[in-house]
Parts: sequence; C-alpha cells; structure tokens
Amino acid sequence: MHSHLYRFRPVQTLLGKREELRRQEIYFASPHQLNDPMEGFSDVFWQGDAIVWSNLLRHYLVCLERAFSLLMILGHEHPTTWDQIPVVDPGEHRAATPQHAAIHTAIFTRFFADADAQALVAALAARDGPIRRHELSLHLTCAHPFALLAIREAHRESKDAGLPTPDVAEVLAAKAQLRHSAALIAQLKALKSAEPIDEDAIDTLFGFQRLMHEQMALANVHNQVIDPKKTALNFVLQGFAEGYVDQVERNLYPDWYAACFMEDCSNSSIWGTYGEDHKGVCLRFRTTVHDGCHSLTLNRIHGANADGPTRREVSTPFDKVVYTSEHASIDFFASLGRLPHPVLNKYWYSGANGERSSSAAAMRASTDDWRQAYWRNFTFRTTRKLKEWRFEAEHRLVIHSQLNDLSAPEARNATYRFEDLDGVIFGIRTPRDVKLDIFRVIEDKCRAVGRTDFKFFQAYYSRSKGAIEHHELGLLKFRPPDEGETAVGPPALAG
Repeated sequence: MHSHLYRFRPVQTLLGKREELRRQEIYFASPHQLNDPMEGFSDVFWQGDAIVWSNLLRHYLVCLERAFSLLMILGHEHPTTWDQIPVVDPGEHRAATPQHAAIHTAIFTRFFADADAQALVAALAARDGPIRRHELSLHLTCAHPFALLAIREAHRESKDAGLPTPDVAEVLAAKAQLRHSAALIAQLKALKSAEPIDEDAIDTLFGFQRLMHEQMALANVHNQVIDPKKTALNFVLQGFAEGYVDQVERNLYPDWYAACFMEDCSNSSIWGTYGEDHKGVCLRFRTTVHDGCHSLTLNRIHGANADGPTRREVSTPFDKVVYTSEHASIDFFASLGRLPHPVLNKYWYSGANGERSSSAAAMRASTDDWRQAYWRNFTFRTTRKLKEWRFEAEHRLVIHSQLNDLSAPEARNATYRFEDLDGVIFGIRTPRDVKLDIFRVIEDKCRAVGRTDFKFFQAYYSRSKGAIEHHELGLLKFRPPDEGETAVGPPALAG
C-alpha cells in the first residue's frame, strides 16, 4: 500500500549550493538545528550509590582537566567548545600519554582524599530522591572551585606549567563550597522529614538557584567584571558545571538526526514558516505503508568496513510525532547504553577496590529487558513534542549509529529514489523563474529514466475550505520523445 507525505523546502536549499533537488538528497538535522529547543528532552535524573557518584565526579574532573589544559596551551582568548572536551567517555583514552594519566591520578587522589569531598559523595549517595538537572548543576558548581584547585596543583607538581601555589584563603573558600553543597542536601532531608515536599517543587527551587547564577554572570559581564574576550578562561571559570550537566547526557544514547515530513500541506502558517513565506515549495513523496507505518527507501550510511562507513539502500521507517507534555523519565546511572561494557564496568560501575555499583543491577539481571526499555525510551525522546506543535502533524525519519560518526553534515545526507518523488507543489508566491528552474531539473531527470507521470501542483487559498489547497497543473506533462526528438511534450509551461 502506498500513501504520501510532504516535505517543505526553501528554494535556496533545493536549487542553491546544496542542490538537494538535483542530487535527490534528504538532509538529517541535529536536534539543535530543529526549531524546538525541547527536541530530545527527557526527564533525566541522577540517583545511585557512592560508587557511581564518585565516578561521575571523576568524569567531571577529566572533562575540566581537558578544558584547563587547553587554556594553559592556547591562552585565555582562544575559543574552547564542548566538542574539544571528552564528554562521551573515551575509556582507556581519557589520558593521551602515561604522563597525562599520572596527572589524572594525582587529581583524583588530591580531590577524593579531602574529607569535605568525601562528605559530599556520601551526601549525594544518601539523597532520598532523584537529583535532577538544576540540583546537579548547583552541586557541581559548589564542587567546581575545589576541583579546579586539585587540577592546578596536579599540573603544578608535574612541573609542566608555571602555576602559583594556592593561598590558604582560596583553599578554605573552595572547601566551604563543598560543605555548602552537602549542607543543602542535609537541609533538604530535614525539610522533607518535617513535611512532605513535592519533587517538582524541589526542582523549581533549584531552578531558581541556577537562574540566580545566570543573572549574576550576565551582570558581571555587563559590569566588566568578566572580560567576554577571554573565552577560554570564561569556559573554565564561568558556567562549566551547567554546561557539563547539559553535555554529560550524551553518554546515554547515540547522537540522533531527523528529517521532517508532514501529513498534509494545507496549513497557511506552515507555508509561511517552513515554506519560506509561501515562496518555497513542498515536495510530495510516495511512501510505502505497512501496518499504518510509512517508510521510504534511502541510500545512506548503514554499516562500515575496513575503509570506513558504507552506504546502501535501506527501507527507513517514519516515526509519527506524538504531541504531549509528558517526557520519558531516565535514570542516568542505569541508562549509560552508549558506552561499551568494558568502559561502563571499569569507569562507572566499579569502585576503587573493585566493588560493584547497584546501578548495574538491572542491566545484569536481564540484558534483553533492559535493552528493550532502553530503546523504547530512545524512541520516546526522539518523537515527542509539546502540544503547541500539533498543527504540524509531523512524521520524521530518524537516524543514529553506534558504529559511525554522523556528526559531519555530509554523513547525514541520504538520497531517495526519483520514482518516490511523486510531485512538486509550488507555493502561492513561488516566483515564475524558480518554477522554471525546478521544471528544468525535473525534466532532465524524467528524460534520463523515461518517466512521464511526474506531477506539478499549484498551491492556492480555498475560500470555501478556509485552507491552502493545491491543484494539479495537468498541462505540465512530460512525454517520451519521438525518435531523434529532444523536445518536451506540449506545452512545456502553460501560463
């Protein structure tokens, strides 16, 4: 069974440098390139024993040490981005050299030997409830000064940087921040024992705390307390903890990318946004439908060999977007499915003396059940949008890979079969010269394969239906040329 789905495209994308129409390409965008900042959002929470909390702090120290090293090597004003930080745990490659590994060991020893750091780990493990983003961000912000001191001291003692010895006041202030974090958890426990407190209220409370930090940072830049030109220095000193909380979730699932389609093209608002103020076009694709699910055959990266990623034709299913305010709740420590088992076992689920974390229990008990729940949550987070978007009636193609790196834009270009492009719908304001350019591209393709059934449509406003309709431009048909003939059948374009 066949049906249709619609994909709006701006003219520049179809005919400009990317030449999507001629190349028959479908580009898969990252969540950050989509227009909803809540794309891929999940209700991630952190709850576990002292083993996983210690290992999270170790991971934080590794990431902060990388940022610190870049600052020391490249200077204060050289931009640093999260792409340069090993947030997705590289396992054995956390340290590039034995000397670097020795620095890591010195950092861990200095940090975890401190009684206040140990008390923070114990408090986090004893927290009687899930810790969500805002609260975790606050705890890491409190731990950050002491973490940075441990990193500075390890580098100073390695004699690879001319760093001063921290003064007593600086050390005492950093340790006070550690105690403040543990005290917050103790105060929260006391409040909850006196009177039940809703978890949403707790999250809101910590959200206000995070907002206060953001306001102070803005004020400091405005008042020139912080020099915005010193981007690398600010990356390390300002907002690193908040950025880390946003980034560390990448260890849960592989990066994913989406190509968006819609059930119809009758919404004027959709034409005004995705259809380039009605000057763009809408591509009509013929899809295969089985058990109510659409699919489209694409040639895309789907495997690898000794030479790198390989491409082949794959029947790619569409996911129908569900519009809801509900989000999947994901236990961070029990959902680290992107990482290889050796990395998980060594760097996340094992203690200093080889003891095992209880967070690995669900995975060990039933790998099949765990994996089914894991991928169910993945699909949930890639196919949910808030109710305000329901007018889109979206279906999306989603790709991801545990094997290949799809971060480069060219790795996310797939090609469709020309036979599956059923027609082109011109917007109400699509210029005539654009129509002619599109017509010529389609003409070349139809001639190459002897196709005569391609359809062109014109969008118009239907007064009776109060919606954007489209009718077929029935005179614009290609006919197979007679022997020795190259002309398009009559007429090529009817005004």
